[in-house]
Amino acid sequence: MQKIKYGVLDKLLRADLSRAEMDFILHISHYQDDTGCVSGIYYRDICEALQISYQTFYDVLRSLQAKEIIKVDKAFYGDWDVTILDNSFQNGITGYVSTGDDLFLDPEFQKCGPQEKLLALEFLKIAKNPSNGGKYRIGKEKLLEKYGKLFSVTKRIILRYLHRLKRFFVMSITEGIYYIRPNAHFAEKNSGKTDTELLREHVNRFVLRRNRATYTEKEGKEASKLLTQYAGQVPDNRTLIRLFSEAVLESIRIRNAGIRNRYKWNRRLNPKFVHRLLQEKILNQPQMAK
Repeated sequence: MQKIKYGVLDKLLRADLSRAEMDFILHISHYQDDTGCVSGIYYRDICEALQISYQTFYDVLRSLQAKEIIKVDKAFYGDWDVTILDNSFQNGITGYVSTGDDLFLDPEFQKCGPQEKLLALEFLKIAKNPSNGGKYRIGKEKLLEKYGKLFSVTKRIILRYLHRLKRFFVMSITEGIYYIRPNAHFAEKNSGKTDTELLREHVNRFVLRRNRATYTEKEGKEASKLLTQYAGQVPDNRTLIRLFSEAVLESIRIRNAGIRNRYKWNRRLNPKFVHRLLQEKILNQPQMAK
């Protein structure tokens, strides 16, 4: 679910986010399920993706929790389950900004500061409202005053933000009125991976890591496809993740039956065996019983 609800965006706009905090929220939004939860966030993966230190990663978790933007649950050694608060879509798709648009994949956008990124999200939110005809219409002085106050910066700084965002938005001024609309080159192309693909790859990666499974690229892809194949046969995504993880662990345990020292186990992934075990587990679920 590469989506941030309008209500969550409003919180972000007022949260005085650092660059690392803003980038963290945008990054994990690509891997959340329909409850807003991202399972198995691994500190090394985040540090590599965002180019931040380990200490900054922990600082981000603490700060975003204190600001009541995320909830963090320690799930396994080195990784966490993180929920973006109030970003659940279980009751249907409501007002949101898509973080899967090509805009968010652009290297120049990724270099923008947190306020510039938030301003871009705000412009997308308003411009994409059907009642606004695809553009944001606001008086120049009102815009400078509104966002200067929101970000606690001068009007000159807001003008600098707008200049930086001209690559991504078409901006014009007529009789003191700003007209801002998304640049068609970046809007809604979604040339990146789909919600399903991103979530499937993320779940597969952290489940295999937690079980210390070794595998080739082909074996990893075969296992990953199981998450798509059986997505509609269990009541929710978390149940599927649990059953998939249990199947991977059980496949390793059975393979190493009789070897008491776990450090000597052969942890090579066997996708076909995992598939068989996963089928059995799904069929044995209470809601699947006939």
